[in-house]
Order: sequence, then C-alpha cells, then structure tokens
Amino acid sequence: MDLLKSIWENELTQLVIDSDLINFTIAAAAVIYLLMKVIPESTAKRKTEIQKELLKAQEAKKDAETKLKELEIAIEDAKKETITIIQTAKENADAVKKQTMSEAKIEIDRLNTNAHREIEMHKEMAINTIKEQITHLTMKNVEKSLIEKKDELDKLIKAKLKNDLKEQVA
Repeated sequence: MDLLKSIWENELTQLVIDSDLINFTIAAAAVIYLLMKVIPESTAKRKTEIQKELLKAQEAKKDAETKLKELEIAIEDAKKETITIIQTAKENADAVKKQTMSEAKIEIDRLNTNAHREIEMHKEMAINTIKEQITHLTMKNVEKSLIEKKDELDKLIKAKLKNDLKEQVA
C-alpha cells in the first residue's frame, strides 16, 4: 500500500507539474500574442504622437524665435527712448536748476537789501534812544546840580542873613 501510495503521489505530482507547465505555456503564449499585437499598435500610435509633438515643438520654437526677435527690437527701441527721455530730463533739470538759482539769487539780494534797511533803521532807533537817555540823564544831573547849588545858596543866604541879623542886632 505504501508503494501504491507512493506511485499515486508521484503521478499526482507529475500531473500537477504537467498542468502547471501547460498553464504557464498557455499564459506565456497569450501574453506574447497580446504583446505582439498590442505593442506594435501602441508603438505606432506613440510614434505618431511623438512626431506630432515634435512638429508642435518646432512650430513653437519658430514662434518663440520670432517673438524673441520682436522683443529684442522692442528692447532696443525702449533703450533708445530711455536715453532720449534721460537726456530730456537732464536738460529740463538743468533749466529748472538755473531758473531756481536765478530766483534764489534775486530773493537773497532782496532779503539782503531789506536786512540792511532794517539794520540802519534799528541803528537809528538805537542812536535816538541813546540820545534820549543821555538827554534825560543830563537833565537829571543838571537838576540835581541845580538843587545842590540851590541848597548851598540857601545855606549861604541863611548864613549871611544870620550874620547880617547878628550885625544889626549887635
């Protein structure tokens, strides 16, 4: 029975191996068939798509080169215009500067003249004030001197009157 069992297991194992081999062969054949049929179709389709994309890329490159040339020309024109604008701005700035300097000089001269007038006016006012103060002080000194002289004269007159009275009484 062991022998029978062993034979039977060997045959069963062989059958499984044979069926696996047959299944593998069928699956491989199906895959190869599909790949032989699908791959050329997809390759041809992919090749066509790549060619279309290449053509589009070449057209886009030509368009880009054309636009680049147009932009380079526009940049050159803009540079020229910028130079012209800068030159005009410099000329305008120089003109404004000259005008401003001229106006400033006139204003400075006017302010200088006004300052000299004010200085002279204040100088005269100061001189007049000093004269008034001197006159006032002189008048006070004269008044004080006169009062002192009057007091001295009064004393002298009183003393003389006293002497005269003493002489008349004596």
